[in-house]
Amino acid sequence: MPNFIPDNKLLRYFLYIIFLVSFFFFEIKEFLKSFYKFLFVFKYISLKNFVYYKLGLSFELKNINFNSYIKNNKKMWTSKINFKNDEKIIVTGFVHLPGDQIPNCIIGKYLELYHNTRLYGFLDKGDIFGELIFKSFGIKNILTLDKKNFFTRFSNFFHALLIVDKIKHIDDLINFKFKNINVGKSTYDHFLRFTNNATTEKVSFKIILFLSQCLYIINDLQRKFRNSKIKAIVETETQFIPSSLIFQFFLKKNVPIFSRENGPNDCSIRKYSSANETYTPRYEISKKLFKNILEIGNNKASEKGFEILEKRFQGKDRQIFYGRDKFKHIELKEYDKEKISNLNNWDIKKPIVCVFGHCLVDNNFELGWR
Repeated sequence: MPNFIPDNKLLRYFLYIIFLVSFFFFEIKEFLKSFYKFLFVFKYISLKNFVYYKLGLSFELKNINFNSYIKNNKKMWTSKINFKNDEKIIVTGFVHLPGDQIPNCIIGKYLELYHNTRLYGFLDKGDIFGELIFKSFGIKNILTLDKKNFFTRFSNFFHALLIVDKIKHIDDLINFKFKNINVGKSTYDHFLRFTNNATTEKVSFKIILFLSQCLYIINDLQRKFRNSKIKAIVETETQFIPSSLIFQFFLKKNVPIFSRENGPNDCSIRKYSSANETYTPRYEISKKLFKNILEIGNNKASEKGFEILEKRFQGKDRQIFYGRDKFKHIELKEYDKEKISNLNNWDIKKPIVCVFGHCLVDNNFELGWR
């Protein structure tokens, strides 16, 4: 296995200098990007309403449909609850899509009623759309994940550089933990996803950058929730930065996490209760439920599964996969083994084996290490 960092000290330190210089260029680029986003936001909000937003006052966006949804949604969640404890249920929204944030809020509202516990939102700082959505559900308290100031970011980047200096192979990085959190896996998974590299065996600027982000997020989570009594977390995304870190952080504290699969109209919810379940998928059912289905009978379960697949290929299932409608107008033909073999000039006596490819930049740790 290749060394993660060069053995030659001169080459190694020269590489580190390049990374440090790259960090400053990255910061300049991020500053310009933030300035552009600041100007771009006025496409959706007037200057007056932006001032109201900064002052914590009621405000509207320029999108009439969005404003209409917010107003109507507020009317649906007007009931007041007399909370009898100081615990919190945290609803996250780090996937910046209404189709993700709205179902999370709905799940949170039902948990709020069931546990008689107040909801808190947890968003990226500056997520105006997310804040409006959360507040329309009566979630008044919004916690934010800040990117910190330049000096803190540089300090964490330098800390990450010192950590990487001790890494010999990529497996050592993947197994690296910071304050009992698997930041190495989160770093590697995030790197694969957002660089479109199927794998890597050598150090790069992005790996150190993502590792540094993991460090300050873990420190921020500890600071924010050190003395908080958390009843539950609602979080759909359990991969990448920051979601995978939040997921691990609260499971280590034995805080149950309710995670949604599919949606937004129809969905299932899985409850995670233990850190041992960290690298298991949202759609994994419990052994108890599997046993109950098995006792009902394999034929019934198989028939139901066939119905789902049939609807999917007929374009009748509106919840599964983009591009499903392209199958709708195609005349479906039935093929048996003989027809498939003749079509491809295969030996009919030999078995046909299907090999399904894995997307190497997604779900690398959802089922454990692949």
